[in-house]
Amino acid sequence: ALVEEVGFGEHQRLSAVHTDRDHLHLHVAINTVHPRTLRNVAPAFEKRRLMAACERLEIAHGLTRTNHGITPKRAE
Repeated sequence: ALVEEVGFGEHQRLSAVHTDRDHLHLHVAINTVHPRTLRNVAPAFEKRRLMAACERLEIAHGLTRTNHGITPKRAE
């Protein structure tokens, strides 16, 4: 859902989850070269839009809420 929201839904990606923090931590690397057109697509999404998508996913999946810089961090 995250890569679709930032316009890279058809692109190759690699996701890595690790637990060496106090919370589940995920990194996503997205190939900027489109797999069919082979055009290099520069990420044009706004950081605010990306952070809002992250916040929606945390809520939807019951994940630990983190501060993405768009709302004050809440005590839980």
